[in-house]
Amino acid sequence: MSDSSDALIPNEIVISLRDFVGQEAAEGVFYGTECLLTISAIYILIRQGLRNSLPRCFLLAAASLMLFDSTMLFAIHIMFDLAQINSLGDPSYDFQTIIHWESAAVVFLRLSYLAGDLIVVWRAWILFDGQVVFRMILFVCVLASTALLTVDAYFSIRKNMAFNSDDFNQKLLPPAVLPIVLLCTNVIATLFIAYKAWHYRQFFKAHLGAVKKKSQAQQVLVLLVESGFIYCSLWIVGIIWISGHLSVTAGAYIGVIFPHAASLYPTLIILLSALQKTYCDTTFQGQIGSQQMEFTSGAPGATQISQSIRFANNSTSGSGTMDLVSRGGMVERGNSSDDDTMEGSGQNSGKQEVIQIL
Repeated sequence: MSDSSDALIPNEIVISLRDFVGQEAAEGVFYGTECLLTISAIYILIRQGLRNSLPRCFLLAAASLMLFDSTMLFAIHIMFDLAQINSLGDPSYDFQTIIHWESAAVVFLRLSYLAGDLIVVWRAWILFDGQVVFRMILFVCVLASTALLTVDAYFSIRKNMAFNSDDFNQKLLPPAVLPIVLLCTNVIATLFIAYKAWHYRQFFKAHLGAVKKKSQAQQVLVLLVESGFIYCSLWIVGIIWISGHLSVTAGAYIGVIFPHAASLYPTLIILLSALQKTYCDTTFQGQIGSQQMEFTSGAPGATQISQSIRFANNSTSGSGTMDLVSRGGMVERGNSSDDDTMEGSGQNSGKQEVIQIL
């Protein structure tokens, strides 16, 4: 009887093993979903053509970086758990191995956060072509995020190396500072995109009145705003987690899920932007194709005001645009090529704004 009792695994080890398996299973679900979405987004971006589109090249690089970082994080977490399991059975286990895995995870995690922030800021950046004030604010946000991510990575690695200095990181850089700064960057970028969406909607309503279906341009702008607020809410959860207001078990699960969730949403937005859908359209309405509308009530030759949003073209030879054009009393909305856009900049072309989304 005593021999069989001594052979039983201690209850603490059983609980630890159960937590390790549960956390890796939860992380595997999010990582698998991220892989599926990222590969789909990369395929669509390559199929649409990269030669003549700097935004698509940037999105491809950012998505690939986030997938690489997430893959490394997933592998590191597995190796970290295996090292902890070995330490449970061997009190003399060399903890330097665990420290090395933790330090590597710190670097890859912050690279993933930086790539996600760059996608959010880039979407806002390309909407404000030639508007220096908006772009300067976005540049300062990216600069602050990059600097803080670098400093936080340094302090985190130093803390991992210093066993007897648990408050080393907290004294110089409180843990909640990083997610708060990243949240501010995303809030500012999302508000800028929301302003541009409102500006376009007001222009659209002024010339076309009430229209039941959204234009393709409106769909993409609404999608960008939706994605931004979802991404911001994710960082709010991260602040609550880092501040220690969750239980140990919940915090452990969020700790392994959060990096993949933070990469999941920017990748999902790349995919949905390429497919030109909003969340509501995807769930309830299906895909709404582009339409052509013309309202004629005036003489040609009047001053032209054109507001365009340029979308990615499936061919590599150029990109198409969707134009909302006002010539006096005539309002048109339709598709045109890059050559048509250039030809519309003649003597009476007036004001023209082209916003490149993808």
